[in-house]
Amino acid sequence: MQIQSDLREHLAADPRRYSAVLLDIDGTLLAAGRAIANAALLVEGLRRNRIPFVLLTNDGNHSPEEKAAGLRRAGVPVLPREIVSCSEANKDYVRERRIRGAQVFVMGDLGVPCHARRAGLRPTRRLAELDRCAGIIVGEAHYEWESVINGVINSLMRNPRRFMLVPNPDSYWPSDRPNEVAIGAGGVARLIQTILREYGITYEPVYLGKPNPAIYRRALRHLLERHAIAGPIRSSRVLAVGDNLRSDILGGNRMGFTTALVLTGVTAAHHLDQPGHGRDVRPVLVFKHL
Repeated sequence: MQIQSDLREHLAADPRRYSAVLLDIDGTLLAAGRAIANAALLVEGLRRNRIPFVLLTNDGNHSPEEKAAGLRRAGVPVLPREIVSCSEANKDYVRERRIRGAQVFVMGDLGVPCHARRAGLRPTRRLAELDRCAGIIVGEAHYEWESVINGVINSLMRNPRRFMLVPNPDSYWPSDRPNEVAIGAGGVARLIQTILREYGITYEPVYLGKPNPAIYRRALRHLLERHAIAGPIRSSRVLAVGDNLRSDILGGNRMGFTTALVLTGVTAAHHLDQPGHGRDVRPVLVFKHL
């Protein structure tokens, strides 16, 4: 597979090539809270050439306001309205299921402001109220894992028909400490699912973030509304950019987007030739740099 040099040069060569660009954040624009080389220039170029874009993140425990603030601190000029978080896809779930106003039990953080409240739900973190909740949302960080996970498992054994929304499907994500990881919401959800299965209960969480379609549908709706684009965007004219084969590239390929891998994060060039990587995780384009 041919590896090109700079994503910015590819976009500047023909600004009308794509109707929209979806940009990953962590590993693509940021690494350990610092801007990756040319991240600010890439965003500024999209604006200058009037290419509609949105930043997509599987970071479910930071709101767009918090995420944008982190990008600005790193020197990447981004506004909250230019970010779509995996947690925001819960708005569509609430609307489709007609559960606005329902009480939900939240494990961990969902950002400030809280995504559950923004979607019209009533979040609680009180274990005593768990059995009275319509469903569960799996956030990340800052909760007492043993008591909360035990409480959720036993509550779902009593009522397995309740939904469990998992904004971030990732099993883990890179820690701020070198060569360490932190357990993601997806890893917690699959632990709960496995224990329920061994107990004899088949249970399917609802995953919202990449590579699942919910976050992409939310992003496309956001683009249409924000840029006043008439009609649907042809999928092949959407460029989905990211550093992760199993989330950014897999999700973009499933949606029929033109996928672009940047070798700025978790994926290195030699990973592309490893056995077991099927067509569904092969990017259309590969770039060394932004």
